Amino acid sequence: MRIRQHETRKGTILCVVVVVIMSQVDLSYPQHVFPEHTRRQCSAIKKSDIVEYIMPGIRQLLKEDLAELRRRQQEMLDAIRGGFVLTCPYGWVYHDDNCYLFTQHRSTWQNMREHCNARGGGYLAEIGSREENEFVKEELRKRHQEHTRGSVSYFLGGTDREREGVWKWIRTGELIEFKDFKPPEPNNDKSEHCLTLFEESDFGWNDDQCDKKLHGICKISVGYKFT
Repeated sequence: MRIRQHETRKGTILCVVVVVIMSQVDLSYPQHVFPEHTRRQCSAIKKSDIVEYIMPGIRQLLKEDLAELRRRQQEMLDAIRGGFVLTCPYGWVYHDDNCYLFTQHRSTWQNMREHCNARGGGYLAEIGSREENEFVKEELRKRHQEHTRGSVSYFLGGTDREREGVWKWIRTGELIEFKDFKPPEPNNDKSEHCLTLFEESDFGWNDDQCDKKLHGICKISVGYKFT
């Protein structure tokens, strides 16, 4: 029934369009260009019907066609997304469209930066939110469960070498907004200008000497692979 009503409404609108067209052209134009059944149906339409049907009817048809177009577009997008999976390089950990590598070896801050860059263009991790910070800390806790109040530290990509107490991310030069320093840190003891996560404070933030050999955390945007 709904299909029949839909077709009837389409037929009515077609006739209205025909009437509008014919009213704009020479009436002597050969009218046999329209099928007989269309002429009969259209002849019953009053001019007042044009106002009643033309605008709301066409809007409704356009809305239905647009909804169908959106539905098909969404199906295509779903099919495309279904062919992709988020992937991290082997040994890296995924979180929120980024991959993290917790290094087993130790190196200076600068050498660790170079090591991260050599791993697919990565960089020493920048932590921009409490959620990300908690993710990193939890990963470190799992890796060091056997330690209690230990002295393990991991380099991050922050430094205040340019100006004491003004912490920036070395990759972008942007000021560090979110911080998780545990008092009395940062204390700049013995010229400490590189940002670390320190196990003794439950991997809270700490300033440490850049020339120390510590672990590091590399970060890189997630990659895509077609299945």
